[in-house]
Amino acid sequence: MKDAAEYTPVFVGDNRKRLDEILGRYQTKRAALLPALWMVQEQHGWISDDAMAETAEVLGLTPSYVKGVVTFYTMYHQHPVGKTFVQVCTTTPCNLCGAEGVVEAFLEHTGCGELGATSSDGKFTVIEVECLGACGFATPVMMNDDFIDGVTPERVPPHEKETVVLSEYFGDAEARTYDGWVKRGGYKALKTTLGMEPSEIIEIVKASGLRGRGGAGFPAGVKWSFMPREKTKPHYLCCNADESEPGTFKDREIMRWTPHAMIEGCAIAQYAIQAEITYIYIRGEFTEPIRIVQAALDEAYAKGVLGDNAMGSGKRLDMYIHRGAGAYICGEETALMNSIEGRRGNPRIRPPFPAAYGVFGMPTTINNVETLTSVLHIINRGADWYKSLSLNNEKSTGSKLFSVSGHVQRPGNYEVTMGFPLGELINDLCGGMHPGRTLKACIPGGSSVPILNKEETESCLLDYEGCVEKGTMLGSGGVIVYDDTADIVYQTMRLARFYAHESCAQCTQCREGTGWTVRILERILAGKGQQKDLDLLLDLADQMTGKTICVLADSCGAVVISAIQKFRGEFDVYIARNSEPATAVVG
Repeated sequence: MKDAAEYTPVFVGDNRKRLDEILGRYQTKRAALLPALWMVQEQHGWISDDAMAETAEVLGLTPSYVKGVVTFYTMYHQHPVGKTFVQVCTTTPCNLCGAEGVVEAFLEHTGCGELGATSSDGKFTVIEVECLGACGFATPVMMNDDFIDGVTPERVPPHEKETVVLSEYFGDAEARTYDGWVKRGGYKALKTTLGMEPSEIIEIVKASGLRGRGGAGFPAGVKWSFMPREKTKPHYLCCNADESEPGTFKDREIMRWTPHAMIEGCAIAQYAIQAEITYIYIRGEFTEPIRIVQAALDEAYAKGVLGDNAMGSGKRLDMYIHRGAGAYICGEETALMNSIEGRRGNPRIRPPFPAAYGVFGMPTTINNVETLTSVLHIINRGADWYKSLSLNNEKSTGSKLFSVSGHVQRPGNYEVTMGFPLGELINDLCGGMHPGRTLKACIPGGSSVPILNKEETESCLLDYEGCVEKGTMLGSGGVIVYDDTADIVYQTMRLARFYAHESCAQCTQCREGTGWTVRILERILAGKGQQKDLDLLLDLADQMTGKTICVLADSCGAVVISAIQKFRGEFDVYIARNSEPATAVVG
């Protein structure tokens, strides 16, 4: 380790004890790499080569491997930063609300001058980030671990057209505590299920029709049933709280206001699939939810809800937070598992599927926060009750949280029954467009699904089948709304830039295709585009779709294809500005 005399070791004394406790959670030392790197950054403020060497030594890794992981994640600092590290979200929903002006104001006020630079007094460093998961509170800013937005903590009464289930206690600070949650009926569902056979629980969830709320919409009970019945190996549950898709900010609110509800849902699922441990994988930027969930976990252990005799049942339930470090791709379930194991968050080729070969090579189930939190309500009220919440069909049941952002008067999270009209959500619950503006377009399921024009938006029903009928997907339920001031060409470029930035670079089609997509769109916006460029963009999208390990490239392609198909006139206007003679299509 070079410059050892100048370097202060991290993993000594209490820190070494802390690391040893973390190591006890995993089957391999490498799986503790991300937590160890967070410890380094907490002590030194950044991760130097010496720190990487120390971390490698204590975990039995090579410095080059550690550096490969450090350089993959965006939240690890590889250089010293100011005492106050300012992160401003500038992705699509925040951009629509003036995020670029916020960045400029911070740069001027702090004296940093440019992004990534540290002010001369060493007090500030300002950067842009692609998404902080609080699109309804645009523009959100993180100053070190403190989250700042323009919304007060007082609860806003739900709209009369909402169906309040998961969001009943949003804004109620007392619901965060164990005593407050129990007073509101909490942990009754877990107590009930611990007296049942695991297979009974799975059948109830199957009968409810609950589908995964993270985006794919796969039936949750069916997914649980894939886990081996015979316990020849340890089983694991992973709660996917890596909510990183622009336009989606519902799981954050569940964790902020009702952390015990998520814990209860995880515990029920953990028992149902006969898992020894639940890892709650929370995106690194969610510093406030991490603190709140950890406090709730500590309470749950202290009260005997978790541990070696969960609620007096004689059954053991253990649950740990695993903090991410800035990588959208880790929301993909196999990338998430790699990240838990201390690897770069590259998706895995399937098969094998997680139920056969998951975390540490053991049977694993991965579910989203909203999905798992829904389970306790199904246990308490029954599968038939949950199915009755559907407005249109038995394939899309229950209530759903929709995160609405962009050009609406009242952005935020709204809970409605599946099948609720999208136009009604935007106009009635969210107050419609601002005065003098009209609806232009909408992305109904987070940034990764095809865009809808005005007519499609106004006639779309918010369930899995209704969205498919309009040529898009329900996805995560992140509704991004555009009014008539929105430049669709520019907004398409911004979304493509997000996917280019977040590509793990494992697949050539994604690594190269997303980058070229951004460069071509930037050229069109600069008035240097040609009609051939639109055909090239469509061809690139086709080459990226269905040809990679995960669907990140597909997501970028869906955005581009739908924008060109439905708003081609706006692209033509930019191309018409090109006064240069036709040259090569790219370059």
